[in-house]
Amino acid sequence: MENYELEKNFRPNRNPGVVLIKKRTVFLLVSITLFLLVAVALVFYFIPHRSAECSDQPAPVEHTGLPPIPEDEPDIVEPTYPFDGRLPNTFVPEHYSIWMKVYMDQEDESRQFSYDGEINITMKCTTQSTVIKVHYWLLDVDFNSIEIYHMPDMKEVGTKHVSSDDTYHFLVIESEESLNENEIYMVMIRYIGELREYDLYGFYRSQYIYQDETRFIAVTCFQPTGARNAFPCLDEPQLKATFDISITHRPNRKALSCMPVSMTTSDGEWNTTYFSKSVVMSTYHVAFALLDFPSLEKTTDTGIQFRVWAEPDQIHAAEYALNVGVKMLTFFERYFNLPHPIRKMDMVASPTFISGGLENWALIVYQDAYMLYDPDVNTPAKQKSVASIIAHELAHMWYGNIVTMSWWDHLWLNEGFASFLEYVALDEIHPEWKIWDQFLTEDLLIAFNIDSSYSAPSLVRSSGGWTHQLWDMFDTITYDKGAAIIRTFKSFLSDDVIRSGINENYLMTNLFGDVVTDDLWYSLAKADADRKGTDVKAMMDSWVLQPGFPLLTATRTGTHTIKLEQTRFILDSNEEQPSDHPKWNIPLTYTHGGEKHFDSPEEAWFLADRQSETLVIEALSNNEWYILNINQNGYYRVNYDTANWERLAHQLNNGHQIFPTQTRASLIDDALTVSKAGYLDHVYGLQLTEYMAKEFEYVPWKLLLGHLPFTHRMLLRKSEYGLFEKYWRNQISPLYSSLGWNFTHSSLLDYYQRVNAINTACNYGNSDCIDEATRLYAEWMDNPMFNPIRDELKLTVYCTSIKYGGVKEWQFAYDQVTWNGVDQAETVTLELAMGCSRDGWLLQSYLERYHGKNSTLTAIGNIRDKSGIGFTLAWQFAMMQFEELLQKFDDYAYIIVFDFHPWMNTEYDLKQLLEFGARYWDMPGVAAREFYKTINKVKDNIKWMDRNRDGIRTWLSRVTNNTPNSGVKRSI
Repeated sequence: MENYELEKNFRPNRNPGVVLIKKRTVFLLVSITLFLLVAVALVFYFIPHRSAECSDQPAPVEHTGLPPIPEDEPDIVEPTYPFDGRLPNTFVPEHYSIWMKVYMDQEDESRQFSYDGEINITMKCTTQSTVIKVHYWLLDVDFNSIEIYHMPDMKEVGTKHVSSDDTYHFLVIESEESLNENEIYMVMIRYIGELREYDLYGFYRSQYIYQDETRFIAVTCFQPTGARNAFPCLDEPQLKATFDISITHRPNRKALSCMPVSMTTSDGEWNTTYFSKSVVMSTYHVAFALLDFPSLEKTTDTGIQFRVWAEPDQIHAAEYALNVGVKMLTFFERYFNLPHPIRKMDMVASPTFISGGLENWALIVYQDAYMLYDPDVNTPAKQKSVASIIAHELAHMWYGNIVTMSWWDHLWLNEGFASFLEYVALDEIHPEWKIWDQFLTEDLLIAFNIDSSYSAPSLVRSSGGWTHQLWDMFDTITYDKGAAIIRTFKSFLSDDVIRSGINENYLMTNLFGDVVTDDLWYSLAKADADRKGTDVKAMMDSWVLQPGFPLLTATRTGTHTIKLEQTRFILDSNEEQPSDHPKWNIPLTYTHGGEKHFDSPEEAWFLADRQSETLVIEALSNNEWYILNINQNGYYRVNYDTANWERLAHQLNNGHQIFPTQTRASLIDDALTVSKAGYLDHVYGLQLTEYMAKEFEYVPWKLLLGHLPFTHRMLLRKSEYGLFEKYWRNQISPLYSSLGWNFTHSSLLDYYQRVNAINTACNYGNSDCIDEATRLYAEWMDNPMFNPIRDELKLTVYCTSIKYGGVKEWQFAYDQVTWNGVDQAETVTLELAMGCSRDGWLLQSYLERYHGKNSTLTAIGNIRDKSGIGFTLAWQFAMMQFEELLQKFDDYAYIIVFDFHPWMNTEYDLKQLLEFGARYWDMPGVAAREFYKTINKVKDNIKWMDRNRDGIRTWLSRVTNNTPNSGVKRSI
């Protein structure tokens, strides 16, 4: 192809035919021909083919054009056909009776890891029919065993035909005669199932090793459509019923299910465990388990038996889960004023599980890492993680189990509430964690990041029905935005209204039933009827039925007046804008410098049908700041006029504690986010950080540190970077000095702060931090078999030691990587740190040692990210070796080039990218689309630098003018 293109470009354009010419003309033509032949030869000689051996410089551009602009194509996704597999409204289940005999041991021979099942499904006919449909999948159903009985007289109804519909997982049973409306029938089915291990779904087995012996347990995971993998059923969440379950098993294991054990029988070889009849529940809340684990047990103050189960050598680490679980279950009973309806609770730490945990009713299964916490080994962060997920799953016993969404479109009613209520419980059990402050850094920030794109979905949305579509519903929007929206309406409805609305109205009215979002709005409006009379549905539908969130722009237009405008906030201006322009009913809270009413701020609404709104604050004076969205309770961002940003920055500098912690954090987060998106000059966000040397709270620092990498990248190859480094070294030093490196007896927030302070101080050249990091690394080098460095500090310590060290520090890291005894996580950390060297020849050596290996792309990325010189070397290497990268990694090689874009912000960078595009003009269409996206992002970076660089330079010069710089180890 390349040869043809060159030949085509240089071939003379001739017309065939015979003509008469003179001798002089012949001589001239011959001369021209000889000249052209020589020229063509020279062209072929001096312009190398793309298949030629790589040289020290990238091959010259062969094609003057860029890749063809691809036609817009939808993202390549798994083909999805319209879902038409909902059960017909002809039968409603009332009761299941399930018996299983489970084979798990070698003595079971060919039956090992299988089970026999018999199920009787009692159901009410709601519309006359001759067809019964139930779900089943991956089960061997004995079609000949299926029988239909009229109840309660047990009169048999003939079975005419049985078939399966594999598309929708239906077992289709046709009866000999019509089944009558409002009459009760029972279907009896026998089947065989397999305890699979590979998919962690349905009823499956999990293995672990104890005392060199491989052992097996069996647990269930039914959400969203896994119950049909374990027993035939009507597997939709709104089709609730009661369950009688009995399991026959070997005596070496205990059987658990959702209900307490009612009876156990034994013939010596097999035990049969019978469980009490269950409360009404959805099929995906059903669970059972066969365990040979030990357990720990307590009884709650309200008399509920609470047990935790784990592997024998890990059961000690389940003690915290037991203690915190007992407290939380008791708290939720009191908070909801509704006892947990099942008088026992089991929590199982499974060696393998598809998610962190699953809210099976009274038998919650966790992946063991999410339930186990050993204070002698694990960090406070692990403790919080365990407490959070336990709170989440226990909250589901009410929100999800007692009251369940009617279909997956409304999943946020389950997961949003559970995510919100985990904060309620954690604040009760661990008030010292200041958990509501952390809501901003976790759920709210995560939701904002995902929701600031046009591709974000709405909270209430069509889920389809295919299993993979239902899994897609379990996303950040459902969990984190769902929790944030609940926090929003909590901010304008009082705590009493919320408690009354969700407890007395929502829960009690829909007890053991199913709901849609409008049921929640009705319950809250009813509770608020005698207070504010809020039309909750009208106010809140805009937040759940459309995607995204608003940016509220506030502009001072007079002494007492502020003009408010709203638009959908989008972080990336290159995204193609849809035709719709959503608006929201925005709940406003506000105060100002003359009042400072943060505990009881003023309230108002900016309604969606208004183009703009004028907010009048009569007590506001000319030179006072004002602030909207107190504590960022509303799910939106705010951008102020520049004068107000400056007044807020001045107030922070001269008394930051006037603002609550959440408000300080949200000011920084809003300013730096909207400036990154181009709505505000970046310097106004940076001005807000001038007070940070006085800030000792975790959340403002946490949010700020999430923004620093962007500015860091923008300035990394600029002359201003030295001042930028100096500024942040000064800002972090007080916090770093107050905390140091001693992690003994750290509280959760001190732990978080200490890790952040050390990472930041070392990164920006604090001499004491560098000394301690290099000391620890040297200690490890002296004794490679003992690493004294904490896991959460390894990257910082390794990187700092290599950055300020030399060949021996770098070589030691490389030797550790090449030693087979290092695990994958440690290898990744060491390879990242190896890119921190300041020596160009060492970085070049890093690239050359990894050249041709599967980790070549990793090496390029690790070097690119750490320094200006690293970026330059990595780019040159990628350009010079791109042919080999393309041969080894195929089209993925283009991605490593495009991934340089966050650091590219000059016209020269853009020129290099364009030259790359011209050289590889025939790149595949998928790569070409990414190429043009990358070009646009680099252009945005250039535009951002043109707008912000001068202001940042002037500001940095001012704020670092009197900053001491002695004893500092500088990077290059």
